[in-house]
Amino acid sequence: MSSVESRAAFSDYPQLFFSNPFDFADRFKVFREEAKTRGAILKIVAASAIFWAIMGFDSTLMQLELTVRAIPSFLLGWITWEQVSEIYWGQYGLNMHWSALVIYGLCFWGLSRYYSGQGIHGSRNFTFSVAYTLLSVGVFEFFWMISFAVFQGQPWLLEWRWAQVRILAQNALFVFVGCFVVAVGRIKHGSLFRFFRGKYLLVETFLPQVHVNLGRWTLFLIFCAAWGAFAWIFYPYPVQAIQVATDVGLWRSSSLFPQTLYTIDVDVLDGLAAGVQFWVRNDFLHGVNTAVKVLFTLVFYSLGRVKVVRPYP
Repeated sequence: MSSVESRAAFSDYPQLFFSNPFDFADRFKVFREEAKTRGAILKIVAASAIFWAIMGFDSTLMQLELTVRAIPSFLLGWITWEQVSEIYWGQYGLNMHWSALVIYGLCFWGLSRYYSGQGIHGSRNFTFSVAYTLLSVGVFEFFWMISFAVFQGQPWLLEWRWAQVRILAQNALFVFVGCFVVAVGRIKHGSLFRFFRGKYLLVETFLPQVHVNLGRWTLFLIFCAAWGAFAWIFYPYPVQAIQVATDVGLWRSSSLFPQTLYTIDVDVLDGLAAGVQFWVRNDFLHGVNTAVKVLFTLVFYSLGRVKVVRPYP
C-alpha cells in the first residue's frame, strides 16, 4: 500500500468506527486473530504459574519487580545481598498475587475458546471474553471490600475519597462493562437506544444476541460460591490476631472474615481513604481466599458460556 493510500485509509477510520466499531476493531491483529491473542494470554498464565510455584503460595508480582530493580544496585555494590533478600521477602503476600493472573487469565482464555466454537470471532469474541472476566473481578472485589469494611471495621474501603476512590471506580467500571455487555446480548435487535435516530449508538446491531447460561451447573456454582463466602466470613479455625495503633485508638482484628493481608487506615483523621498493609502468614487461610476467588470466577465463566440466539450480521 502506498503512502497516499495509507493516509486515505487512515482518514477513513472515524467513518469506519462509527459505522461499525467491531468491524473497525477487527482491522487490528490483536482482535482479528483471536487464536494468537489466546496463545499470548496462555503464555502469560503459564509464566505466572511458574513464578507462583517457584516464589511461594502467597507470592506477588511486586515481589519480583522490586527484587529485579534492586539487582543492578547489588551488582554495583551499593547494597548487600541481605538487603536484596529483605526487599524480596518484604513484598511477600503484598499487592497483586500471581494466582490472580492465573485465575483470570484462564477465565479469559476458556471463554474466548468457547466463543470461537459458537461462531463469535474477532473483536466480538474479545469483548465478550473481557466483559465476563472483568465482571468476575469486579463482583469479587466488591464482595471483599464490603465484607472487610463490615467485619473488620474499616468503612473507609467503601468511601469515595482519595485514594480509595480509584479502586472503587475501577471495580465499578468492571461491573458496569460486564453488565452492559450481558444486557446488550439479551436485547432484541434494534431496540437499544432506539430513541436515538442516528445509527451510532445501536450497539446491539453489531453484537450477537445471546442468552446467559443459567443452567443447573451455573446454579450449583453460585451455591458453592455463596457457601465458600460464608465459610470464609465465619472461618472456624483459630487465626493470629493483630493489633494496630491508629490516631483514634487501638484497632484489633476480628475473627470474622480473617485475612493474611490486613489493610488498615492508621490515620483516620487525615481525610484520606488509604490504608497500611500488615501481612500474616497463614497458607491455609490464603488457600480459602484463593478457592473463593476461583469459585466466583467459575460462576461468571459458566454464565458466560452463552447460547447464541442471533449471530451478528
